[in-house]
Amino acid sequence: MSIQLRALVIDDEPDIAEIVQTVVNRQGFDCALELSSKNYQARLDDPVDLLILDLQMPGIDGIEIIRHIAKEKPNTQLIIISGMGNDVLFAAQELAKKLHVDVVGAINKPFRIAELSRLINNINPATADAKAEPQLKPLGGHTLTADRLKQAIKSGEIKPQFLPQVDLKTGRIMCAEALARWYHPEFGELQPAQFIALAEQSGLIGELTNNILRESVACATEWKKQGINALLGINLSAKLLKNIHYPDELIRCCDIYQLKPEKIILEVTESTIATGEETALEILIRLRMKGFKLAIDDFGSGQASLQQLQKFPFDELKIDRSLINNMLSDKNAASIVETVATLAHKLSMVVVAEGIESKQEEQRLIDLGYDQGQGFFYTRPLSGQDLIKRFRTH
Repeated sequence: MSIQLRALVIDDEPDIAEIVQTVVNRQGFDCALELSSKNYQARLDDPVDLLILDLQMPGIDGIEIIRHIAKEKPNTQLIIISGMGNDVLFAAQELAKKLHVDVVGAINKPFRIAELSRLINNINPATADAKAEPQLKPLGGHTLTADRLKQAIKSGEIKPQFLPQVDLKTGRIMCAEALARWYHPEFGELQPAQFIALAEQSGLIGELTNNILRESVACATEWKKQGINALLGINLSAKLLKNIHYPDELIRCCDIYQLKPEKIILEVTESTIATGEETALEILIRLRMKGFKLAIDDFGSGQASLQQLQKFPFDELKIDRSLINNMLSDKNAASIVETVATLAHKLSMVVVAEGIESKQEEQRLIDLGYDQGQGFFYTRPLSGQDLIKRFRTH
């Protein structure tokens, strides 16, 4: 069943607003326009999955609107556009993230249509509606429940796709990051943002992670037969890092499926370690001692300190895609990207760039000494068999 997502453009420049509306509609949204900032609250009373917002509007600035959606529309995703310069744009984006707004990205006026299309392609089809009751409404009001998710895990509807991580100099695959996909018989392919929060709320995240691990190990076994000797990347939820028994559960899982821990790299997001919880630190140390490799994901999203980075035993640092995508046009982002490479190498970590989308980005990262890269420039997520076809010759 196909549900059309709703978008709203708030911009006082009619020509630009209409261009944005056309691009968004072409991406499958039902997109409305609002040219007056005075009416924004009324327009946001309607359901909105995506807001494209100009920061500088007569009578009200975009920051006030960002604060409004943070409070009143927490499930609305946001794209910021502005002609005020990269420093203001970057600061507004960081503020929105700190207010827990789901920021897709930010672009400067004048912008290229391809640039806007790229951002929209990165959008999750829906966001998590965090309720006390364990259910989500990811598709136009249609509800997913914990019981339905549990059934999907058991029946094999949830399977991994793999996003390759390649050596920037040779193109050889170094790691395949497993990404969960729910192949729902009614709604089609659902992205992680549409059900991971439900799994966490309902206590199913461990079962889901182990299911993805089991499916992924079967693929990795076949890769090895085909001469692809890549690490398997598994994302760990912050919820699992509160369970002191999880390292032992993961070892048992590896024993059952005969995969050495040294062949798995466990990825945790920067926000997971930002709180500095002792339990998370204890679990990560134990996982490292048992042979698993550890990666910090989305580094640079503004939540972890350098002291925390030193404290946790990471093997790999993956820099957030927002910095990679802005580094060619924003000197501040470029400086951070360069500094992170130096820092990671000084801490004996492999440094990885996420979200690479062009040859220019790749070359700049090679010049800066980055080790590995990941992104749609190389490939979109692949099935286990398609990964073999893509990388068997490398």
